[in-house]
Amino acid sequence: MKITTILFFLLYINIINAQKLFEKTDLVDEFGDKIGEVQRNVSFGTFSNSATNDSDLRVHTILNEMPEFKSLDEYKEYLSQQLKENGYSEKDIETTLKYAKKTLETTKNTKGSIQFKLYEYKDKSASMIGIETGMISIKTSDGKKIRANLSSPAFLGGNVTITGYKELTTGAMGVKNQIKYGYYDWSQSDIYNEIVNAKGKVMVVIAFGGSTYKFTLE
Repeated sequence: MKITTILFFLLYINIINAQKLFEKTDLVDEFGDKIGEVQRNVSFGTFSNSATNDSDLRVHTILNEMPEFKSLDEYKEYLSQQLKENGYSEKDIETTLKYAKKTLETTKNTKGSIQFKLYEYKDKSASMIGIETGMISIKTSDGKKIRANLSSPAFLGGNVTITGYKELTTGAMGVKNQIKYGYYDWSQSDIYNEIVNAKGKVMVVIAFGGSTYKFTLE
């Protein structure tokens, strides 16, 4: 299960390009030192659950676009560095690199991911402990509506993450298998494309565990 979790993480490692809804933002550590950059959108909205209704919500939406690798060695080097920066042990990294050839094929089919960091009352991270299913819906500026199912991989790391794929692929790590076993909904790719290529604001609704989060990317 630990290796499966790491393999899903591989889908979310990133290289950054400018997009309309996102601004380049410095990433700093606990000492305030710059350690990288992200493409981020900060928006505000409301959330409701059994204990509150239409309370203040702040959302950091992070765009992660997948780089293209010229060789397996280049992918391994990049992967190792990313896992180190995210706190994985040397043992976990070594084990994960054994699967690099297989996961590289998945990576080639991945456009990227979008992470939604939800802050209830503007500064309290939303709890996703034990969450396995949910739903994300969007409405574009031209009125187009798309809804996608979320399953447990989407809640890794305490954020809601959707993944955009290029095409339906077969094999053990293929998209068709992920859909078959309920790990993925192809509509996530449609939502990813709409947000990345948005020509105007995008309304977003995320629901899981009895809570509903509403906000607008603009």
